[in-house]
Amino acid sequence: MSDPFQPVDPSTQAPQPAGPAPGWYPDPSVTGGTRWWDGTAWTENVQAPAAPPPPAPAQPAYVAAPAYAAAPAYQGVVVQPRKVGFGEAVKRAFGGVTDYSSRSTVAEYWWFWLFSALVGIPAYILLFVAIFSSFTTSTAADGSPVVTSTGLSGLGLVIVFLIGILYVGLFFVTLPLTVRRLHDTDRSGWWYFISAIPFGGIVLLVFMISAGTPGPNRWGPVPQ
Repeated sequence: MSDPFQPVDPSTQAPQPAGPAPGWYPDPSVTGGTRWWDGTAWTENVQAPAAPPPPAPAQPAYVAAPAYAAAPAYQGVVVQPRKVGFGEAVKRAFGGVTDYSSRSTVAEYWWFWLFSALVGIPAYILLFVAIFSSFTTSTAADGSPVVTSTGLSGLGLVIVFLIGILYVGLFFVTLPLTVRRLHDTDRSGWWYFISAIPFGGIVLLVFMISAGTPGPNRWGPVPQ
């Protein structure tokens, strides 16, 4: 039996368990804080608890987006404006020679006017040539020039007749086209006769270049 009062030889003692490794650990004296453990004891190095994150901002209350109006419909058919090219416009103009009740767009109207100009200008030139060729110039006894009309030749008469038919035909195509263009602006075709009064042609021109109603009007749907 060993004597308890005798010095103890450290080499004969069992090794003591090692403490935690040095590092930051939760501080037992401050909730949420940390303190440095040097491996054997707590030190005076402390870290305050982290500040809580700020509250998230309140989300604004958004108003529901307004519902968009549905595309206009005419007799159950959805209609939208449509532009046409040169050939289609000319085809529609001649195809609507008896149509005084529907509508025609700006593109249809002015493409046909371009067609009329391309046809009419050469016809005018040919008409002037036919008329001027019916006059001859001679010299009087006193040396002054004398202009004499010999009348239109057979060929000249044929040219004048054909040109007359051309312009009458263009008129009867342009008239309903103009009425339909007025309808497209939601105006009556009787506005055509405003061109018979002074400066009325300017008013009619303004109507012709005005945009049509974007959807159906009293004259029907947008031309398709």
